[in-house]
Amino acid sequence: MKIILSYLFIALYTLVSCQEKSIVNDLKFSNYEGHPKKITEIVTFSNQDVDKSISYFDKDGFLTKIESYNTINSEFPDRRLISDILIYDIKNKAKRTFKSMNAESKKVDVTGYFEKVSDSL
Repeated sequence: MKIILSYLFIALYTLVSCQEKSIVNDLKFSNYEGHPKKITEIVTFSNQDVDKSISYFDKDGFLTKIESYNTINSEFPDRRLISDILIYDIKNKAKRTFKSMNAESKKVDVTGYFEKVSDSL
């Protein structure tokens, strides 16, 4: 009886550990290493336009929020204002919902979800 319970425990442990590792976090999906809390990305286009975004991550490497800075201020043309915020719900790692909000009005523009479809990148 102890042997059967031992095999059952090993099988359940293997199943649970494989299931958790199969969900690739956003840091790994974007080819980043380490455990950053935020990543700032600045893209400069040929016409000198600049897009800036700041991505925030939780301790497990999943995105929690992305702030996009694309709006130009007429008083300070070199500075960008926040244009929209993308907020992720990180409770369910396999099917993650998100909402895109206008930064000025705080109105939700878009909602949706990402769902895991494969065990690999």
